[in-house]
Amino acid sequence: MKSDRCRLGLVTLALVGLASCTGSEPTTPNPRAPAEPGLVRTVAAAAASEQETPFVRCHRRAPVAASADIGPAGGRITAGGNRLIIPSGALARTVHITLGAPGDGRAFIALGPTGLVFQKQVRLVFNVTGCDVSAPDDEESGAAALYAAYVNDSGQIVEVLPAHSHPLTHTVSAAIRHFSGYALAW
Repeated sequence: MKSDRCRLGLVTLALVGLASCTGSEPTTPNPRAPAEPGLVRTVAAAAASEQETPFVRCHRRAPVAASADIGPAGGRITAGGNRLIIPSGALARTVHITLGAPGDGRAFIALGPTGLVFQKQVRLVFNVTGCDVSAPDDEESGAAALYAAYVNDSGQIVEVLPAHSHPLTHTVSAAIRHFSGYALAW
């Protein structure tokens, strides 16, 4: 337990450094956007509680983080099987980008710098090995749709994005246009 808190603390510290970026171009962070460390703490608190949430539950795993400088040619970042794929032309200039997953019992990824907006969609891929992505029953239709949720600093779902499950690779992907925290939910 203490080891998990220590790892979560390290991921949080790594993400704190992301919040310091500013600028005026569309590909720079929005200073009014929520910071990743708060998202990590909020989702971690939800994972620790016994209350029912819409977030996909996963076995606890080690926190992971990675970063790279990615520019107009595009690129990819991978951490713990989670991936961010940025196509050519999505960024106007080189930006230091981070991807972190706290491993707290939810399928959650924090991306930075917070508020970064892309000129075209990028693909976020969640590693769902050890996650329960079987559809819960929905009273009306008999099944619920899995989606990627943009989560604010309070842990509330702000935006719902379509997600695509890839059972053979144990991944779920979604197209996103800006950075913040994202979680899989029902």
